[in-house]
Amino acid sequence: MDICKQESKSKIRLIHLPFLSMSFFLMYMLCYFLIPKNIYNNLNINTDKHEFYRLYTHSLLHLNTEHIATNMVTFFVFTITLECSDIIDILTARDVISYSYKVFSKVLLLKLRLLIIETLSILGGGFGIIIEYYIYKKHIIAIGVSGGCFGMCAVHVSNLIINWKSISKIRKTISFLLVSSMSITTIMVTIITIIDKKNTNTSYSGHIGGMITGFLSGIIFLEIYEQHTWKYIFRISCVILIIVYFTIGSILFV
Repeated sequence: MDICKQESKSKIRLIHLPFLSMSFFLMYMLCYFLIPKNIYNNLNINTDKHEFYRLYTHSLLHLNTEHIATNMVTFFVFTITLECSDIIDILTARDVISYSYKVFSKVLLLKLRLLIIETLSILGGGFGIIIEYYIYKKHIIAIGVSGGCFGMCAVHVSNLIINWKSISKIRKTISFLLVSSMSITTIMVTIITIIDKKNTNTSYSGHIGGMITGFLSGIIFLEIYEQHTWKYIFRISCVILIIVYFTIGSILFV
């Protein structure tokens, strides 16, 4: 019996490997090193109207080594903690053997949900930049996956809100520490930039757009462990908000 349990736990560990996080990481790294530097699929609001693919392809490119290193560390940490979030609960379950037969589909569904959320966060970052352009009439060029990073950060907040009573203290602590560190770092960098009066060309609207989209899509796509009426009302409200946001961005970009 103990041997069966050990085999089941080994299978669970295998399918809980962060395949999605590693795939994104490899994709961004390959794009950085293989795509010629004179070929930019960035998002230039002034010249790239109607080219909707740029709302996503701008995330595949980065300006320099420091830029991609910062984004990859941030992205990997936030994504891997979401992708492997259930493994502690599963490995401590009493009926590990019977659970292992059900967990495969659950893990695949989780990875699919995170893939959708990450993609929407990147698109939401692009729409945020478009909206900023039409408000302030600034020349803006978007490049990098920062919007996706902020989106995955916001997903931790979504998960805490809709599943607060269901998730373990360890997962709550990890999410709280990650979100807090991201918030403090962002605030400090913004304050230093304002004080030094440096023009870093950082697209803060892309960060905000990705964060808002990540939060809304997290509420929409993450699994709700405890069923309550207010959660479904909240989810429907988020669906409406994200549709309105993407519709406004699309109209402005046409």
